Amino acid sequence: MQRYTMQEVSEYFQIPTSTIRFYDKQGLLPLVERNATGQRVFPPVQMDLLQLIIHLKETDMSLRDIQKYMQLVQAGDRTAKDRLAILTAHHAEVEAQIKRRQQALHHIEQKIARYSDTVNELTAGKAPLSFEQRLQNEEN
Repeated sequence: MQRYTMQEVSEYFQIPTSTIRFYDKQGLLPLVERNATGQRVFPPVQMDLLQLIIHLKETDMSLRDIQKYMQLVQAGDRTAKDRLAILTAHHAEVEAQIKRRQQALHHIEQKIARYSDTVNELTAGKAPLSFEQRLQNEEN
């Protein structure tokens, strides 16, 4: 079975080796294997778990919740219902985050369009407006 070195894992996931060591020390990577020289090596199943950990961190799951999830993974299939509940709740939170970010992005896009119009007007020779003048124009 293929085993990946720490450096190979670091390069594959584009994360520092210190992050992988941290995850291991936090108990997020169960049953880490070591080669004859004592270096950590990762079989494909560990690579899959690390990929999931990275995705959970990227979607703002707390380290404590990831630890809880990984403890359930180590307990085996009898915890599948609990793991499903954790991932389902996290999925809902990520969807809510995406919705909030889309709303924020829409607002930013509106501002970009407005400032682009203003820059075009100024480039065409229109007199610049003060903040107060801009507010008065929006009220009318």
